[in-house]
Amino acid sequence: MLTISLLGGSPGAMAARHIFRHKTRKEPFRTRLALIVAVQVAAAAVGTLALHGHLDVLASVF
Repeated sequence: MLTISLLGGSPGAMAARHIFRHKTRKEPFRTRLALIVAVQVAAAAVGTLALHGHLDVLASVF
């Protein structure tokens, strides 16, 4: 389930966890899934900013 989440299925994994009450209390799984979601959200935000040209300012600094 974590592999599928890592490949982009994190919305489905989060929904399935709650709908089927599967692995809702397994701490290593919960933490890893939350980390995958956080990384994917950050990547989407950076990608969106890059597409709109808002990261050009950062490129000139570095």
